[in-house]
Amino acid sequence: MDLLEKPRYRINHVLQDGTAFDLTPAVRSVKWSGDIRQAARSLEVSLAFGSDSMQPKHDVPVGSHLFLYSDERELFRGVVFSAQKNTQGNYTLKAYDHLIYLLKSKGTYKFRQMQPEQIIAQLCADYGLIAGDLASTDYMIDKVILREKSIYDMCLIVLTMAMKQNGKKYQIKMKEGALQVVEKGDQVLRWLLTGQANLLSADFGENIDEMRNRVVLMGDKDQVLAEVDDPALIDQYGLLMELKRESNIKPSEARTMAENLLKELGKSSREASLECLGIDDVEAGVAVQVEETLTGLTGVFYVENDEHTLENGCHQMRLKLAWTDEVNTKEADKDDR
Repeated sequence: MDLLEKPRYRINHVLQDGTAFDLTPAVRSVKWSGDIRQAARSLEVSLAFGSDSMQPKHDVPVGSHLFLYSDERELFRGVVFSAQKNTQGNYTLKAYDHLIYLLKSKGTYKFRQMQPEQIIAQLCADYGLIAGDLASTDYMIDKVILREKSIYDMCLIVLTMAMKQNGKKYQIKMKEGALQVVEKGDQVLRWLLTGQANLLSADFGENIDEMRNRVVLMGDKDQVLAEVDDPALIDQYGLLMELKRESNIKPSEARTMAENLLKELGKSSREASLECLGIDDVEAGVAVQVEETLTGLTGVFYVENDEHTLENGCHQMRLKLAWTDEVNTKEADKDDR
């Protein structure tokens, strides 16, 4: 694979003892990706492999590390979780960044009078991760008991608790081997994706398959506990009714529950994806400006997931877009507090 074009990409393999090898001459393709709903970013590398004496040969054991660089700037650092060879001459490596350890490890903790960033720093120390820049939440958790949960979910839970109090959003990510908690604010738009420059194709769709514009809650004796609707949506799309049965709730609670359910269901679903020339820094969570007149996909969007591919000297990326700046959250169980 020709990785020598500007920017110059390089794949390094590092053993447990620190010995490093440059795999770039043997690389056929590289793919790295991430999603705001998933913990760890991943890297997949395809190497040339065979009996040809001229073919570079190098063994990459699971548990060793892979690094991806662009012009000597680190784009990815992670641990090889799988390595597969076959007789067709393919050698495929799959690595995840170090958040995978928090996702795959479970525990039980009780925290008192600690801020979320202090809890996350302690969890990092307990599980061998480096804690980098952790955004200050200015929120003190009086007590929380987290039973038999993944360590990553524990981090999400305490950040979600802070978010409900201060209204701020937080994203957990790895950068150069250190865990960071980033406060999501108003993003500075750095990337313009347009058909005249770097946008190769676009898909945009909208549907009302899951929309409901009337919600009725019924009790266990078939009595109507609450009924709410959105007349404007009914006029526009026709009546689409959700019927749900509840028991042992007060009328005021039923009304609130119905209103919240209508708010959740009373909207269309929109999906958008792009294929573009690759930009190293465009990844899940960043904002992009899109100008695509044929589909009408124009405006500011947030990258929900990204998949970058390097092959035959060409860097392309596929992006799934969202209309709002979302982050991964998780509520505490009722018995956790």
